[in-house]
Amino acid sequence: MQKFKKLILTALSLCFAASLSLAVACGGGGNHNDTGSVGGSSNTASSDDGSSEIVLPDDDSSDTAEHVCVTEGAWVSDSDGHWIVCTCGEAVEYAEHTTEGLYCESKPVCDVCEAEYGKASGHSYGTLTDGEAGEAYYCACGAYVTNADLTDFTVSVAEGKDPIVLQLSDPQMWDAQNVEEYCYQYIRETVEATKPDLIIVTGDLVYGKFDDNGAIFADYIRFMESFQIPWAPVFGNHDNESLMGVDWQCKQLEAAEYCLFKQGEITGNGNYSVGIVQGGKLLRAFYMMDSNGCSAPMTSDNGDTITPEAGTNEVQKSNGFALDQVLWYKRKITALHEIFPDVKISFAYHIQQSIFSDVPKKYSEYSQTVKPGSSSELKKPLNLDTLETADETDFGYVARLPKGAWGTKDNYISEMKKLGVDSIFVGHEHCNSYSIVYEGIRFQYGQKSSRYDRYNWLTADGTIVGGYGSAMPETATPLMGGTVIPLSQEDGAVETGYIYYCGDPFNPETEEPDPTPVVNGLQFGTDLTVHTAGTVEAVVYAEGINAYKYTSQTDYNKLYIDPELLKGKTEISFKILVETEAVDASGEGVPEFAIRIKPNDLTNQITGSANGYIYYNVGGEGDLNVTLNEWKTVTIDISQFGDACTEFSIYLFALNNTVYVRDIAVA
Repeated sequence: MQKFKKLILTALSLCFAASLSLAVACGGGGNHNDTGSVGGSSNTASSDDGSSEIVLPDDDSSDTAEHVCVTEGAWVSDSDGHWIVCTCGEAVEYAEHTTEGLYCESKPVCDVCEAEYGKASGHSYGTLTDGEAGEAYYCACGAYVTNADLTDFTVSVAEGKDPIVLQLSDPQMWDAQNVEEYCYQYIRETVEATKPDLIIVTGDLVYGKFDDNGAIFADYIRFMESFQIPWAPVFGNHDNESLMGVDWQCKQLEAAEYCLFKQGEITGNGNYSVGIVQGGKLLRAFYMMDSNGCSAPMTSDNGDTITPEAGTNEVQKSNGFALDQVLWYKRKITALHEIFPDVKISFAYHIQQSIFSDVPKKYSEYSQTVKPGSSSELKKPLNLDTLETADETDFGYVARLPKGAWGTKDNYISEMKKLGVDSIFVGHEHCNSYSIVYEGIRFQYGQKSSRYDRYNWLTADGTIVGGYGSAMPETATPLMGGTVIPLSQEDGAVETGYIYYCGDPFNPETEEPDPTPVVNGLQFGTDLTVHTAGTVEAVVYAEGINAYKYTSQTDYNKLYIDPELLKGKTEISFKILVETEAVDASGEGVPEFAIRIKPNDLTNQITGSANGYIYYNVGGEGDLNVTLNEWKTVTIDISQFGDACTEFSIYLFALNNTVYVRDIAVA
């Protein structure tokens, strides 16, 4: 059966090329890299899987037929109706097409019995018979294709519920110390509250130019992996500014267990598809795309411009899809619909195209008047959640005009509609979070998920304002969270979603919550913060004893004490209790915890320090010894620190290690 499967997939891949109607074609606008330029004059074309070149005959006497192209040229064909090359210079696949609809007449056929495979409705659907898990579409000869063969990844959702997709957007982290306060707490609350089956992240995971060594990017991956929920990210215009290069970033994503990501070989990084499967049925496919628009990396400390050696040939600085990306998704969607014509199609990428400028014009209340001195911030923002005339399908907030929009409506949206696209999810404009059905397609900006860079906040009088966090009044509440995309379990249709706002700022609790235990007057989120996926909560450890319960969720967790509290002080002390001996994934013993101080040379003045750490172990020597389930007092002389200390943290080394910390005192 494996042989049959391989044969039919070979036939399908051949048909993918044959079924490309390049009315499809040239929708990519002018956003091409050097190898995909519309202005090229090459008479050859290569498939995106690296197969051999297609040699096109030189025939100046070809017939012509009209097509839609950015240069308003025409397709050139020979007398047999084989499409060859557009007068704009773009070489196309060599295959037989009709002259009216510009669609290839070929259907997928089974390479074993040579019978037309055709639509899913004409073939049996059942459990795989060769020991593989799942179900498949069978030809009468026994060959088959599975849902997994039609998309790069699949997410199986339990029956009896509507699948839930959660859109997070623009975490845009740029430091390692405040990520819990500025970002992770909001994402964690949103995920736990909405319980999604799939999380999509529409770009700008990190602000790459502040992440030269990739630590923030790697940390974000660890954090997202801690939910153990499939998540699918796309690149934004700031991710690949990191000096690590996009090849390194892609490898980190591809290696993560729950991350659905495929770098691919066409322009950009992360062009791939994710199928939502329920009851063995493929309901919807999300096409995750790189909208490019990358910026240059930061300069080095001495002012030299640095360019990553890896990955520079896989991104383009202009916004939008390159031609090979357009050909890729049209070929894939066309082939998918030949097998399963009812599958719904969504797109997700970072930077919006031009039609997003028109979408809010659906409402007469929408004004494009911008504030004085601004090129994009609206003078009269539009809140659809309070607009009485808003359609029930629409929700969210419009605060800015799109910046860097790309493409044209005709070259993209019309063709997307023909492919069955009914929803497009983007990020990029941090202060826009609207979801509007316009001309049959849902256009949605995802709710921003962090307080880095621009975001919206709710003022004390109930007004939504967009801006930078430094301008937010103390009485205002940041609007953080994610946008929920519910899918119908009947047919995969996108149903009306909603924005989950952390802390429910529009409906504050009327009852006073139970008081949180106070530990030494230090509050988590300000005086104390946590790095990566660790968790901290104030608890009553025993009668009369309050403590912070600190639990690691990866093998890399730090509890920070604000170094500002240490300036001008001479000593810091705290009590810590370790519950179990720490071991790594292989079962080997590791330090229970360490004190880390940066810059590292500060610790040269402290007894027991090594490479910036002071390690505490079960069975350690002298003051570095740890006895399990007993409180240990740690006291450190900080009289030499002055204002130089940039990090003071308690570092946990093992997964699911729990410690309690109390009696933190600085003197």
